[in-house]
Amino acid sequence: MRRLIFLMVILVTISSCSKSENNSGVPEKPIILTSIIPLKDIVLNITGTDFEVEALIPAGSSHETYEPEVQVVKKMAKAKALILTGTDLLFEKTISGWDKSPDIRTITLEKGIEIFEHNPHIWLGIEEVKKMSMNLAESLSSLFPEKANDFMKRQKAFAEKLDSAEIIVSENLYLLKEQYIVTYHPAWKYLLSRYGIREISIESHGKEPNAGEMLKTISRIRESGVKKIFVEPQFDNSVVNTIRNELKIDIVMVNPLPENIIANFIEVSKKFATAK
Repeated sequence: MRRLIFLMVILVTISSCSKSENNSGVPEKPIILTSIIPLKDIVLNITGTDFEVEALIPAGSSHETYEPEVQVVKKMAKAKALILTGTDLLFEKTISGWDKSPDIRTITLEKGIEIFEHNPHIWLGIEEVKKMSMNLAESLSSLFPEKANDFMKRQKAFAEKLDSAEIIVSENLYLLKEQYIVTYHPAWKYLLSRYGIREISIESHGKEPNAGEMLKTISRIRESGVKKIFVEPQFDNSVVNTIRNELKIDIVMVNPLPENIIANFIEVSKKFATAK
C-alpha cells in the first residue's frame, strides 16, 4: 500500500510539470501506453510511426507478477491514451487504481469478444486480435479524428495479414483436432479452441497444483499420449520439471507475450504441431 501511495504522489507531481515539447523545442509525438507488449504490437500496426508507443510491462516480464517501477508511472503523466485488454488481467486491475492524468484516455479492446471462463488472454486468438484491432482503430479515430482514415486503412491491412497467417496456422494445427495440448499456464484456449484442440493446463487460476492435483494431472497427461509440455519463459517451471521427469517427456518454450503477434502465431502453431 505504501508503495502504491508513493507511486501515485509521483504521478501527480510529474503530471503538473509535464510539457508537450522536448528540449529542442520540437513538438513530441503523442504517447500511447499499453498494459502489455502484445498490445503495443497491435497499436503500432494501427498507428504507424505517428505516435510514441510503449508498454508498461517490459518484454520478458509476466503480467501475473510484474510490479511497476517509478519510471513506469512517469509515463502515465504524459500519455494521451492507455490501451488495456479490458479483461481480468491483474496488472490492469492495478492500473485502474492509479490516479491518472486527466488528459489520458483509457481504451479497452474486449468489445465483441466472448471471454472464456474469465480467461484474459484474448490477444492469443487470431479472430480476437482482429476484433481488438478494429476496436482500437475506432477508439483512436474518435480521439484523433484527423488521423481516422489512416487508422482504418492500417487496420484493414493488419486484418489481411492476420488472415494470411491463419491459413498457415490452420495447416499446422488441423491434424490435432480433438486431441490434447499440455501447457503450464492456461493461456492458449483462444487459439486452440478455434481448431478443436483441447488444453490440459498444469496451473489453474494462477496457482500451482497441490499433491493430489499433481497426481491427477500426471494421469491425464499419460492418458492423452502427448510427448511435450509447452511452457512460458515468464514462469518458474519447477513443477513442469517434476512432471517431465515422471513421464519422460520434453519441454518446449512458447511465448504468450510476443513482441510480434503474427510471427508468434505461426511459430507457436509449428511447435504445437509436434505435440504428438
